[in-house]
Amino acid sequence: LTGTSGAEYFYGQQGNDSYEGLGGADTFVMPATTVASQQNTVKDFGLKQATSGARQGSAEADALDLRSLLVGYTSASLPEQFLRFTTDTNGKLVMSIDKNGSNGTTDPFSASSSVVFDNIHLVTGTATGALEVSTTIGASTYNTTTYTTANILARLIEDQQLILPV
Repeated sequence: LTGTSGAEYFYGQQGNDSYEGLGGADTFVMPATTVASQQNTVKDFGLKQATSGARQGSAEADALDLRSLLVGYTSASLPEQFLRFTTDTNGKLVMSIDKNGSNGTTDPFSASSSVVFDNIHLVTGTATGALEVSTTIGASTYNTTTYTTANILARLIEDQQLILPV
């Protein structure tokens, strides 16, 4: 699914979807039901606090709406019971989603789907989990950010870029 330079809503379907907002503060709505191992890709996710790079900053701050997908989420839930951030073999940021949540050892985290952020990468050569954003869409040149794999969940929630149930 490809958008325009304006702010738009993208509604995911079952299966592996690819989204490219092309500017504006877009919202990507994940479907309520997913097929096993569903992987969606957002090609140009805008980070609110990233000040450089293609389609970044407050005016371009995109959001992921997970309200329909996180079926076990309640007001007592912790986001990290449902969402985990890692990087794939290419260094791209990946959000793994356990739609029912986990409670630790008796119910371990089990990803039912994932979202790959195609334009957000791990800074190579560091052990800190620092993330960088592509300078232009599809480019292999990146600008550093203050985001890391350890703080991105809290920062996306704080910036209202992850829309959770309740």
